[in-house]
Amino acid sequence: MSKRLVTRNNITGFLTGDTLLLERDMLMTPGAVDYARIHGIHVVHGAQAQTQAPTPVETPDTLRQCIVDMLEKEFGITDSRTIQIVQETVIKLLATS
Repeated sequence: MSKRLVTRNNITGFLTGDTLLLERDMLMTPGAVDYARIHGIHVVHGAQAQTQAPTPVETPDTLRQCIVDMLEKEFGITDSRTIQIVQETVIKLLATS
């Protein structure tokens, strides 16, 4: 089985917000470990991900920016109206849960 290497140069491509889910087929270089520590990135190992609660979002603005980042990076969505609708929907769902 081949391993995916997480380096200081590509670590941001593996992030979800400020969290890196380090799966069994992934290895982090010492530089990536340092980068994560310096930038406050939470590294969650695959087995821990099932039992660990998600990282709380500190402010609505942070949540809104996380949604923008995810839509643009993960889904290639850049339409401002679509982004706004998704943000409002997510915030409404979180408020009712």
